Amino acid sequence: AAVATIMIALLPWGMAPALNKIDWTDISGEPISFVTMQGNIPQQIKWDPDFLRDQIVTYLGMTEEHWQADIILWPETAIPIPQDQAGPIFAHIQERLGENSTLITGIPWYGYSEKKAGNTFHNSIMALGNGDGIYHKQKLVPFGEYVPLEGLLRGLIGFFDLPMSSFSPGPGNQSPLQANGTNVMPYICYEVAYPDFVAFNARNSGLLLTISNDGWFGDSIGPLQHLQLARMRALETGRYMLRGTNNGVTTIINDKGQMTERVPQFKRTVLTGEVFTASGSTPYMQTGSWPVLTLALILIVFVRERVIPKR
Repeated sequence: AAVATIMIALLPWGMAPALNKIDWTDISGEPISFVTMQGNIPQQIKWDPDFLRDQIVTYLGMTEEHWQADIILWPETAIPIPQDQAGPIFAHIQERLGENSTLITGIPWYGYSEKKAGNTFHNSIMALGNGDGIYHKQKLVPFGEYVPLEGLLRGLIGFFDLPMSSFSPGPGNQSPLQANGTNVMPYICYEVAYPDFVAFNARNSGLLLTISNDGWFGDSIGPLQHLQLARMRALETGRYMLRGTNNGVTTIINDKGQMTERVPQFKRTVLTGEVFTASGSTPYMQTGSWPVLTLALILIVFVRERVIPKR
């Protein structure tokens, strides 16, 4: 019984190499030029009003030689002011962008919500130029982006008053961004930690994209773990994942979860490369985590019935 249990548990891992050779999705042969800016903005000045202009100037300067790329990506909250105050910045970007170029950037969003009958504040990402759309982050980080039991904890100690910790979650079933006629499904920061969430939202997209600011984690293993999550989501969905971050790891991940381009962490630099759109669905996109959870439950019951002695 023990041997049978072990064999059942190891079956998915034994089949993995063969399954990985199958092309579950169709990858386009038309390359899309992609560029993303890693600004390496110190976390200490990220939300300091005295340095807001410098940050925007930094990203504009880094983009100066790349305005003609098909997709230009700035990381999470690269524009550190709400969209309703960023009109002159948008106008400058629109003026510089190539005719067929789309710039996608992280930005806070402030505006009226009919659902809440009041103004809300979102951690968002939007497309400009030859593209369209805005996405509000749905999976917020506790204490970093919102404070659970805010009425009780806010102001209790300084930890609960971090900058930009009053975001509201975005609504479900949001549409992908549009970039040069391609559906691009964005995920912000640790949204890529949710495999079923990523797979479900990827169904109507040709490309996946994630932006992040892992400056909170310094030189710990946190950013590297975050990278591994993004690579797994690309493999699960059979789609390229474009990853733009403030200080790393900034990379292009292909449909097999492999990094095709990468730049060093903790360095102000630009990553360039080519990406390809995908169509179709992988088995995981169709089933989600249910087969794995079902197998786990069966194994638990199987082991319990045969290992735990009956009284």
